[in-house]
Amino acid sequence: MRVEFYLSDAMEALHFGPIAHELIAMGVDAAFVSNRSEAHNAAAGWYNPDIAEELLAKLRLPCVPAADPGADIALTTGATRILRDYRKLRARLNYGVSLVWYYIPRARRSHFAGFDLYLLHGEFDLAIFRKYVDTERVRMMGYPRYDAWFNNRPERATIRAKYNLEGEKPSLLYLPTWQHRSSIDRFADSIFMLSQDFEVLVKPHHCTYRMEKDRMQKLRNGPVTLLDRYMPPEDAFALADMVISDLDSGALTDAILLNKKVVALGDSRQVARLLLPEVKKVLPICVTPTDVVDRFHKIFAQTEISSGMVKIRGHMFDTTEGRDAQRAARAIVECVERNRGRRWSRVRTGLRWRKEKLRRHVGRVARRYGLLKQNR
Repeated sequence: MRVEFYLSDAMEALHFGPIAHELIAMGVDAAFVSNRSEAHNAAAGWYNPDIAEELLAKLRLPCVPAADPGADIALTTGATRILRDYRKLRARLNYGVSLVWYYIPRARRSHFAGFDLYLLHGEFDLAIFRKYVDTERVRMMGYPRYDAWFNNRPERATIRAKYNLEGEKPSLLYLPTWQHRSSIDRFADSIFMLSQDFEVLVKPHHCTYRMEKDRMQKLRNGPVTLLDRYMPPEDAFALADMVISDLDSGALTDAILLNKKVVALGDSRQVARLLLPEVKKVLPICVTPTDVVDRFHKIFAQTEISSGMVKIRGHMFDTTEGRDAQRAARAIVECVERNRGRRWSRVRTGLRWRKEKLRRHVGRVARRYGLLKQNR
């Protein structure tokens, strides 16, 4: 059985490495595809093959430069078009949970359609996907990335010694995302003010490290400690007494999964577009920089995670048992075995892709000639 993970983000190597290890332990021929020739990745700078391949080498996972069209199943975190070279089964992996769905209102069925298997984190994901896909093809995988955390939580003192971090103040971990969703421009100065009472550790998005020089310079000039860009997420979270993260970032929900006290940074537009409305009632959200210091100290003083946050966590992730990679690997193998020998099941993914491709082409032509009304 051949299974391929088609990379579209370097950090996916860390997120889905545990699943690949489980597959290999089961005797499955599993590998990651690092395609250096993808023009759109090179143009956008989104995918960095050097980083991905370095991470895979550290994880001792196989990596190949091109897709094998005959692979029994291929997996991606994006749309089906990414797997257009594959002839058999296709699966979609969710890459973290976001509270703000930035594809809306331009989200379309084509972004989700055409897969034989969907691996989701929990019921929050399911509530979104059931609008677009047949839930019979959905399986839950929890969050394999943090299996090691739940099985053997890293010791804070050990991690501090590993990265030569000194200091006696409580540690604040700031996790800003990138592009237009980043909080650095608006909130960094307020974060810097917290350094009077806290050790402020900052781990920017990996694309900020590589592509956003002005933002990196602003952080370097502040009274903070920049963490290594390749530091595993679990090490960064182990250092933190509390986390501040952008509302529109998967890092925020990672922190919630790991039972960290959190404060979210965002704006009123993002708050209005929260996918889980009850989040507004329980999640501390700062929409103006002047709120940060007071809100942070208030949440830090709380001795326990609120019951409301515990409930939200249960919506987003269905287990924290440390066996999610094994569960995901079994779902992948079962999908292949269930469809093995069924000629129609091997053909239908291609038909779905062609159908979506034709639909998009017709839409483009119609818009070009004014046959469809434009959304304003």
